[in-house]
Amino acid sequence: MCEKFKNLIKDKIRFWGSIFSLLFGLFFLFILPNYLKIDLFYAEPLKDFNNYPRLFWCLAFTFIGFSFPAFRASLKTHNDNAWITYLFVYPPILIVISFLVFAVLHLFEITSGYLFYFLSLPLCL
Repeated sequence: MCEKFKNLIKDKIRFWGSIFSLLFGLFFLFILPNYLKIDLFYAEPLKDFNNYPRLFWCLAFTFIGFSFPAFRASLKTHNDNAWITYLFVYPPILIVISFLVFAVLHLFEITSGYLFYFLSLPLCL
């Protein structure tokens, strides 16, 4: 089984990029909120942009969502080196996408409540 999986992965750099992206997403979703002692889903909706637990929600699902196409890209062979893009291009893009989803959904009063979680999840994935 393990040997079959090794033969399935053609690009090891993209595979490890997908694994690290998934781990960062799980870190933002489970470990960081527990360490900071904040309730992620049941946080009171604030009427300001100072609602950083919800930003962790957006960051988590943006990185988790990116891990799936990165894993799919690892199944094919590529001629270019992926280290530069997976370290310096994709993480800032994912962070900007998370901030945009967070900011746009907090602009309107109707989406800054608990509806935020249900709208931000598909946008971030």
